[in-house]
Parts: sequence; structure tokens; C-alpha cells
Amino acid sequence: MLYRKTDYYYDPEILRLELEKYIPYFNQMDQLSIKFDPHKNLNELPHYQCIGRSPSDILDWNFTEICPIFKNSKFLNILSNLKESTKRIRLMRIKPRSCYSFHYDTYRRLHWALLTFPECHMSFQSSVNNEFTGFHIPADGFGYWTDTKIKHTAVNPTMEYRYHLVIDIIE
Repeated sequence: MLYRKTDYYYDPEILRLELEKYIPYFNQMDQLSIKFDPHKNLNELPHYQCIGRSPSDILDWNFTEICPIFKNSKFLNILSNLKESTKRIRLMRIKPRSCYSFHYDTYRRLHWALLTFPECHMSFQSSVNNEFTGFHIPADGFGYWTDTKIKHTAVNPTMEYRYHLVIDIIE
């Protein structure tokens, strides 16, 4: 399973409006942490704590605290309904006309598209024939499982930012 729609649902219009509150907080890294480890990186703002590539000690991190800017966020309603245990939880955006490098992640992830366009997609490499399978995650209010332990990328060929809520799941 490279990707799969889940039964997790939240009103997409509420999610889009909630996203608008946080757009001003984005910096050059294009990510905001929703949960953080209160014992790590105490010299930086919690919502910038674990963005970008995972630090080498990511497996030891204990993401137990909600960042202060997210204390009253509607995104917490999604988290409260999850059956799975989580690690990093971030708002992520991809700049217009850009993509991530091909990479593998340590955990499977749940994605909620908050603001996206039909041209935006994730591509996964098949371990059988090395071909790539593309998939657009719509902003339909549903969470989507993605097997990001498989080589993949995310692509935004549009002239607008694309935003997702991304949740690392502990298996």
C-alpha cells in the first residue's frame, strides 16, 4: 500500500480557515511543528523545533507537548481522534514550481491536504520495476495514509503554495 484514504475526516473548509491563521508563522524551512519535545532545542521557538530533515537523534525524541501557538488549534481535534501513536506533527508547505528530493522516511505518515491543486502530487517508486506511481491527495477533509518508507517525493508545479498537515505514525 503506497497510499490509502482513511476514515479520518474533518471539515475541509474549517481546516482551510484554520491554516490561514498559521501561514504568517512559516519561515524559509516551510514547516511548522505542532508537537515538540520540551527537553530538546530549548534555544529556539517550539514551532520551529523539528522541521526539515530529521536530526540523528529523532528516534529518541519524545514529542509530548503542543506548541503554544497551536494550543487552541482545530488541528488538535484531528489528533484527539487518532487511534495511532504519533511522533512529529507538522504543517508543511511546498513552494510554487518546486519539489522535494527523492527520499525515504523513518515512519509512515498521515497526510491531510489543507490547500492543494490537482497538479500537485506525491510520487512513489516501485520496488518491483522502479517505475513511479503518482497520487494527488485532495483537500477533501480525509486523512490519507502514505508509505513514506518507500522512496518518494512531493511535487508542486503550480504558481501557489501547497499545504499539508503531516503526522508521523509510530508503528
